[in-house]
Amino acid sequence: FKGEKTDSKGYTKKIYRSSETDCKDCPLRAECCGRVTKFKKLDDSIHKAFYDEMHEKLNHNPNYTRFLAKRRSSRVEPVLGTLLNYHNLKRVNTRGIKNANKHVLMAALTYNLKKYLKFISKKVQRNAQILDLPKGKCRFFENRINLACISSN
Repeated sequence: FKGEKTDSKGYTKKIYRSSETDCKDCPLRAECCGRVTKFKKLDDSIHKAFYDEMHEKLNHNPNYTRFLAKRRSSRVEPVLGTLLNYHNLKRVNTRGIKNANKHVLMAALTYNLKKYLKFISKKVQRNAQILDLPKGKCRFFENRINLACISSN
C-alpha cells in the first residue's frame, strides 16, 4: 500500500504497488507487468468494499437481483425518460460543466415541483350553510327559492 491519491477527476483512490525484487524473477512478469515496467501497480476506489459487497449480493441471490432491476425500472427510468423527453435534457446547450450542471439541476427542480404540486390537495372552503328556519318566518327566502325553481323549468 503506497497511499491515497486524488486523480484528475477528483476521485480518491488507494494505490497498491508490488516491489521490484518480488517481480524480478517471476515467470509471469511480462504478462502481468509488461516488458518495460518492473513492478505491478493497482488503483482501487476507496469505496471498493461497498462495490464488492454489492457484487456479492447480486451474484449470490438472483431473486434480489431481479427485485432491484424491477424497482429501478419502475422508479428511476421513468424519471430519466421524462427529463430527457419533456425537460430538454437530450441536448444541453450551454458551455462548461458549471452551466451544464445548472441546466440539469433546474430540470430536476422543475420535475420535482411538478410532482409536488400534483400531491397538494386543495381544500375548498364553502360559505353556504343550511338554515333551519321555521315556516312562515322567512317569506323572502321561500319566494326566491320558488322563483329559481320556476325559472329553471
